[in-house]
Amino acid sequence: QQPWMASCLLVIAMLFPTSGKAGDHDEHHHGHDSGSVEVGLSNSLVYIPGEQNVAYGLHVHVLYTFAETPFGLGLGYELIAGEHLHQTVGPMFCYRPTNPLNLCVSPGAIFEEENIALSVHVETTYEFELHGVHLGPTLGFAYNAEDIHISLGLHTGLQF
Repeated sequence: QQPWMASCLLVIAMLFPTSGKAGDHDEHHHGHDSGSVEVGLSNSLVYIPGEQNVAYGLHVHVLYTFAETPFGLGLGYELIAGEHLHQTVGPMFCYRPTNPLNLCVSPGAIFEEENIALSVHVETTYEFELHGVHLGPTLGFAYNAEDIHISLGLHTGLQF
């Protein structure tokens, strides 16, 4: 009955890679010396001004950071479980101007009930590394033709 439950299970399954090992690096490179893949998850509180509502948000991404550059490309998925179920999927384009700061833009499609619309997400994350796990606050903003939402949460990620 709840289509978002299947989405959540798929997202959780993505977090258990079949190869590679987190923390393989002696240093925290973020892909500057060699390309790397990050699997990330953010749990957030999401404020939707048009609905005057706060909801739970889950964001999952797989991001490849190109070797010797601060640029990354990936795929992101967001679920907002509020009054109305929001699901968004789209490519992610990221830039790391400094080592702990990551900025991403994600144009995509939002699925809400039977409606599909174009959207754009912008998010910033300030990461720290703790025993091979990326942790840090994340702030996001999303826009589509019908509404906006603002999210504040905790990002966690594993780099391979």
